[in-house]
Amino acid sequence: MATVLNVPPTEDFTGYQGLVAKQAEHFASMVTWAGNECVNTTGMDGIILSLAKPLVPPPAHYVSGLLSKCQTGMGTIKDKIATVDKELRTQDESNATDLKNVFPDQISGLGSNVSLPTLSSETTNFDDEAVTLKEPTETESSPTSQVSAPKLKSSVISLHKKNKKNKNSKDSKDSEDSKDSDSSDDSSDGDSSDSSSSSSYLSSLAGEHIKKYTEYLEKKKSGSGTVIWLAEKGYKMVTGHSLIDAIFKPIVGDWDRLSYLHDAYDTLGDGCYTVAGTLRKASWKIGSEWKGDTASAFDIYMFRWTMGIGGIGDLAKVIAKAYKTAHDELLKLIGKLVDKIGDLIDKGITTLAAKIAKMLAVDAAIEVVGGGPEDPLADIAVLAYDAKQMYEIYKLVREVVKDVITIVELYNKIKTVIETLKSSVEKAYSSFSGPMPTVGSVISDVETKGFDFEKSGSWNSTTGVARIAILPSA
Repeated sequence: MATVLNVPPTEDFTGYQGLVAKQAEHFASMVTWAGNECVNTTGMDGIILSLAKPLVPPPAHYVSGLLSKCQTGMGTIKDKIATVDKELRTQDESNATDLKNVFPDQISGLGSNVSLPTLSSETTNFDDEAVTLKEPTETESSPTSQVSAPKLKSSVISLHKKNKKNKNSKDSKDSEDSKDSDSSDDSSDGDSSDSSSSSSYLSSLAGEHIKKYTEYLEKKKSGSGTVIWLAEKGYKMVTGHSLIDAIFKPIVGDWDRLSYLHDAYDTLGDGCYTVAGTLRKASWKIGSEWKGDTASAFDIYMFRWTMGIGGIGDLAKVIAKAYKTAHDELLKLIGKLVDKIGDLIDKGITTLAAKIAKMLAVDAAIEVVGGGPEDPLADIAVLAYDAKQMYEIYKLVREVVKDVITIVELYNKIKTVIETLKSSVEKAYSSFSGPMPTVGSVISDVETKGFDFEKSGSWNSTTGVARIAILPSA
């Protein structure tokens, strides 16, 4: 005997299919996003920053693969719903029950035969929610790059003085006002952030220095007469190593690229949360209208999809947090580097350069008086003068070396931050473990926080990543 089945009307199944198809379009956009924005390593070519470059593509490719799977899955869901809708209208109870096999087997621990409470029609519907992927902040428009291009020495010294001024402002407001009036060059930069509490200040400080140095190095490092070139000559003369290679070259690179990657993953996570919430809302409407074995199988099936999609959003959020943490820590270290390099230019490099310039000037003068560089008398005079000066140069270089050692130690700390970033990102997508939510717990979350409960602010994305493991294979 045929049984009257408690099923949603065909128009609801049709509306659901249309909404699922729309989610496939959202996933297509997110797949493209992950393959472009989340692998953007522009500017990560500096000696140290390049160490972080290889870790960027793998997680992006992994996330892109998951999103692609979801895009395909939306088509599978649509086909299954169409099949069930057609068969439920004509089959008897036995065949209708067998339709539950259209959906994959249940996973133990998730709960079964769950009856979804009926919510208001204003809450449950088949309306699509827009997925807006916000463009990450590009370095061309960030505070670290909107700067002019003076020489390295004036750039670093200016920033060094600005840093000291901001620190002193904590002790005396009057002192700050005085310094502002005495140093119009410093105030013209328009940077009024507190260096101890504002990451944007550190970003501006570090980024401005990096840009100035890159431009300076290209134009000035081989030109005789400049402070850095002269100090480089004396440093290499005594140590056999390059001062430029030791303290300046490692800082080159777009360190704000890590902030860009944070933005790219963060908005991708929001997109996943939006899709998960949209599907929950529509599935809830279907599920609350539908009773029976097939309905329960459908509820569990869509529970796995929505929670798995939310888990992908969690993964994106965890990776985003790793990039942000590294970026913030690196800016603090680069801020210290700017200070240290500023001190070094203020003292050791300027003094050493002056000594080298004087020595070279005397060499040239002796050669002119003696008849040129091939004159033996001139050679003897130069050697006598140089021997007298070399000891003083040696002592100056020794002082510079002490500061270089401190700077190198800061670079080693930067390397450690990059290694931690690598470990954090790899850990995020290499294994999924943690407590698995149940249908009952999700019902509670929906009733108290809404269908997109991951956006509530209290959701733990770190533990939520484990939800990826329950994504259906088909």
